[in-house]
Amino acid sequence: ALVEGWPGMPDFLRAGAPLPRPPLVSQEIPLGMPKDFCAAALQDLMRGQDALAIQLDLASRRNLDPSEASTSEVAVCGLSLACLEDARTAFNGIHPQAIHLLLWAGATALPMLGLFAAHSSEWRGAILGDPLGEYVRDGSLCLALDDAFSEMAAAVKWNLANGERLRTVGVQGNLWSDAGASAVEELAFALACAVHYLRELETRGLPPAKTASQFVFSLGAGPDVLMQI
Repeated sequence: ALVEGWPGMPDFLRAGAPLPRPPLVSQEIPLGMPKDFCAAALQDLMRGQDALAIQLDLASRRNLDPSEASTSEVAVCGLSLACLEDARTAFNGIHPQAIHLLLWAGATALPMLGLFAAHSSEWRGAILGDPLGEYVRDGSLCLALDDAFSEMAAAVKWNLANGERLRTVGVQGNLWSDAGASAVEELAFALACAVHYLRELETRGLPPAKTASQFVFSLGAGPDVLMQI
């Protein structure tokens, strides 16, 4: 039952309960070159940030080598990660076991999952593939949708077999709110997308009981933040 009273009034409770763990503190770093990103990330981590939220550039999200992409796709509006040397440069001096990772990898998480696994076995957090979200944002995919679902299943199977350190399925509901959707519409689109992913994974031998814990949702917050919560 609701505790009588309004938010912000004594005794500041409305049927609430403590969070099981403190929220992570992070902010995206809008730098494209690995060396620049590393310097900024180290500075932010020293100031109390305990997670890295990484937005990749278009070439990295589409699994293109920088030499094969146009200049407008490389190191613009996101970090360029094309090879293991890029990862070593971007995370030089950063201890993976001490922070959480949140990386939106594009239509498929599998290539970035392999890159980070090669860099260190200590990474934890999320490397997320969201093919429908990528299609909504860009209007195209770097691979066939059915192949994206197959790679999603492969990433989930890898994570389940390796201690479930990295979630791999993302749902970007914030794309809808950024385009003007209400909180109700955003939630409806996000849940519909998640259900579709669960069904696609189930057809590939992964029941919802195993895959539901692999999901990460991204939802927007605006002026009506209490209604959105």
